[in-house]
Amino acid sequence: MKDYEAKAACTKTCWTVAALVGGMVGVGLWLLAEYTITQAIFMAVIAFLVLGLLLTVFLCRSAAPKMGMHDEGGAGGSASVKSSGKAQGRGETGRGGGQARDVERCARRRPR
Repeated sequence: MKDYEAKAACTKTCWTVAALVGGMVGVGLWLLAEYTITQAIFMAVIAFLVLGLLLTVFLCRSAAPKMGMHDEGGAGGSASVKSSGKAQGRGETGRGGGQARDVERCARRRPR
């Protein structure tokens, strides 16, 4: 599955869960807490928006494409390597301290 398909599926699931929870909040407040229908709908919409946003931000972050992991030689980037993050001193997971990149940067600064 492509990165954008995974993110779209995650986002859809999060907003669906938020809609269900928002609906339950609205009905629960209307029936059990004796809110008026207008108050219950308002609180349901607030619950839907807040929960949808929080779920999307925190759960779908890992499904998002890794921005900045690839250097395609564009403006502002390093023109030395056009490949994945591994060539920039990162391991297989794309994480790391970038020590090789730091060593290269220091080596370029020092006159020989």
